[in-house]
Order: sequence, then structure tokens, then C-alpha cells
Amino acid sequence: MSDHISREALIDKVEKHYCAPCKGQGGDLGGDWCRSCVINSVLEKIREFPAADKTDECCDVYRAHWIKKNDLCYDPDAYCSYAEYSCSYCGIWVNDRSGLPEYCPECGKKMGRE
Repeated sequence: MSDHISREALIDKVEKHYCAPCKGQGGDLGGDWCRSCVINSVLEKIREFPAADKTDECCDVYRAHWIKKNDLCYDPDAYCSYAEYSCSYCGIWVNDRSGLPEYCPECGKKMGRE
């Protein structure tokens, strides 16, 4: 599972944390020192890195949900009461004996409500 971040926010945060204090102490030297700074080199790589191909699927907060398939041994007084569910994305089956997982153990999708 990948994370999508804002390139501009990352660059801004790095510049405020690393570059601003250095320039405030006179480390800039008219731009000469900054051109040889390792932080500046990293920021250039970040600026050049291609943007991710964002699709609706990758940007949804919830990417899948559990679909209740059947009740097995359903008796509120019995120890073995549980139901089986399948992932709406990959179809793997799980049961709710210990509660339903927040993420699918097979495809890793975050689970939302039906």
C-alpha cells in the first residue's frame, strides 16, 4: 500500500526546517553554499521525481468493505457464534470470531462500511 503526499508541502517543510535556519545564520553565501548542500540536492531530486498516477481507487478513504456471507453456528448463547464475510475487492473469506479486521489480510485494502 502506498502513501500519496503533497510534493509542495514536503519541500516547504524541509526548507523551513533545514534551509531557513542555515540562511538565518549566514550560511547561504549568496547561493554558493546552498548549491553544494546535500539538502538542496535532495530537494532537486524530489522536484524532478515523476508524480504518481492517481486514480479514484487509490484516493478513496475506504477501498473495500466486508460482505456478510452467512451465519455459522449462530446461537447467541453458544461460544461458537460467528459469521463469515468476504472482501468486496479480493473476495477472501474471514470470520468475525475475534472481530473483523480493519484491513483485508489478503489485499491490504482499508475496510469501510457496506
